[in-house]
Amino acid sequence: MALKLLSRQVTHKSDIGGVMLNMDRPLNQAEAASMLRSLKSWPLLDGYRGKPLRDTEAMAAVIVRFSEMVHILGPRLKVAEINPVFIRNQGGGAMAADGVAVIGDGN
Repeated sequence: MALKLLSRQVTHKSDIGGVMLNMDRPLNQAEAASMLRSLKSWPLLDGYRGKPLRDTEAMAAVIVRFSEMVHILGPRLKVAEINPVFIRNQGGGAMAADGVAVIGDGN
């Protein structure tokens, strides 16, 4: 699953579904968890066909922290991306493999 978040227009997507929203404030854990549950790929994170549950709480925390960064940097943040984020089995956390942020002067 990949997490890609761009500036104030936050895009969360994967190859098999995603959601888009305008973020005017940081997200909380419940909102981030709801975003994850709305994905077409949610069953893959929720023990699909007997597979282990994924650490969706940790992934929601990644989304929350990313949204906090976006809010703090405001218009200085031009582009930000984490892609991909690996969601480990429940209790194992989530790990970003790559990320980038482009910060400007706010104009």
